[in-house]
Formats: sequence, structure tokens, C-alpha cells
Amino acid sequence: MIRYASEKDCDELLKLCLISLPMKERPFLEFYFKQLFQEGNALISEMDNKLVSQIHIQKHILKLKEKRLEVSYLLGIATHYDYRKRGIMRDLMEMVIDDCSNNHLLTFMEASNPRLFERYGFEVISHRKRYTIYAKDLLKYSNQGVSEAVHPEELKELYRSFAAHFDCYYDRDEAYYREFMNFAKEKKSHICVYRDNEGIPRGYALYDELDEGIEVKEIIYEDRRSLCHLLKYAIGYNPFISVEVSQAERLEKIFKMSVPRSFHSVMVRINDLKLFNKLFNSNVKNTKEFIEQLDKAILIHEKY
Repeated sequence: MIRYASEKDCDELLKLCLISLPMKERPFLEFYFKQLFQEGNALISEMDNKLVSQIHIQKHILKLKEKRLEVSYLLGIATHYDYRKRGIMRDLMEMVIDDCSNNHLLTFMEASNPRLFERYGFEVISHRKRYTIYAKDLLKYSNQGVSEAVHPEELKELYRSFAAHFDCYYDRDEAYYREFMNFAKEKKSHICVYRDNEGIPRGYALYDELDEGIEVKEIIYEDRRSLCHLLKYAIGYNPFISVEVSQAERLEKIFKMSVPRSFHSVMVRINDLKLFNKLFNSNVKNTKEFIEQLDKAILIHEKY
């Protein structure tokens, strides 16, 4: 049986995620079910008197070619190991796509397994790059001007200024950044802001201290100086730091010895191609053509 999930299902759905999605961090999953879950935004399958499969739908405002669109984002896509290869996820996905197609022009999802979802019309739209930056490349920079005293308004304005160089990104507001900061606190992540000599914010970074080293999950910066000051602060006394950025950012121009590794980030499905072409006065036949006709690089990389 397929039905919409309710709050009473959260504990069982969390357990299913932890079993079926081992790559997902437990703090994120716990935060999602505690803070972000809403009744009516998740479809689940029941069999043998237990929940065996789930897909969650989040709604966001996307900036695309100077337009603001409400789009859907799929996450928490999971089926219990004992119930796979029975068509359960196929039936669930078809119902979710039908629901999204009736409400949103575009549906996004994390590109963790592209081949599995290409059959449903999803195509990779965004790639990200990961760099390893070494401490010796940051020696001439200091922690001066960097602080973990941050404010949602500052983060919002920094992001909007940075995002103006890109296309296809979430139109983040203060509410988004309050949630962003709450999630970082729950997950024990760090957020730091670099301010210039006049106290004007010039960039921020979100990073994690892991056993294997420091990982910068998001870094928003105005120029080379703000980028390097943020990295200097985040790296601390570690020998190197991992940094994730968009496909368009070329940090190898600054850090000559760093070679980026590219990976799939986000997939998209155009739910109504005819309406899409009418809205954007285009004549694209697929997602690849949609990407090629964008004037700027894509920024979207959120995982929910």
C-alpha cells in the first residue's frame, strides 16, 4: 500500500534511512525528521505491516534565467534491502513524479546514483569539484577578520552577491539561513565569516572537522583575499583542507599544485517540456540543451 507519511511514521522512516542510506550522515537525517519533515510531503510504501520504501519532497524557490520558480526536490529515496527488486520503488517514483508534474515545472534530486534515475527522465545538471589545499599555500594569510559570530542577514546578502555570477540556484532568504545555522549547530559544523578592515562581510565558509581532516562544504567569497582568509581560519593546524566548489570555480589558478576532482551533484527532470519552452521562449528538446543555452554557470548543489 502506498500512502502519505505522517509524523507518527518519523521514527520508523528514520530507521529505514539509517539502514538503507549508509552514506547519509545521521545528524542530517535526525535534523530532517525533527525540523524539516512535513505531513503530506512524503510518499511511503507499506508491506508486511511495516514501512519498506519512501520518497520525500521538499519545495524551494529557484532563480532561473531571471525568473523565480517554485520547484520540487526529492530526497530520502530509500527501500529496505529485503524488499528491493520487487518494483516497489518504481511504483512509488511514478506516483511522486505524477504529483510533482502536476505542481512544479522542474524536479531536482541529488545525483548519488544517476543511472538508477535516468529511466524516470532525470538528467545530471550540476557537477561540483573538490580540491585539496595545503597549509603551505596559505602561509601569508592570517585569521584576522575571521569570526564565528555570524548573522543570517549577512549570510543571505553574501550569497546573493556571489550567486549573481551564476544561474539556476535557490533564492535563499533569512529563513533559509536561520535553518542553515540551526543545522550546522545540530551537526556540530562550523560557520565562519570574513570581514574586511572596515567590518564589511566579504565571505563565509561552512566546514566540518572530521577524523580524516577538515572539509569545507560551502564557501562563498568576494575575492581571492576573502577566500584565502576563510581557508586559513578553517584549516587551523591541519596540514591540508578539502574544499568543495562549483564546476565553474577554478581554484587551481590560485593554488597551482591542487588538481580538482569532479563529481555529479544534482539531477533535474523537466516535467513539462512544452510549458518550459513557452515560459523561457526556447526550443530545447532535453536537459542537455537546457544547460547549453544558459548564459551563466549553474550553482545549485543543495542536498535537500
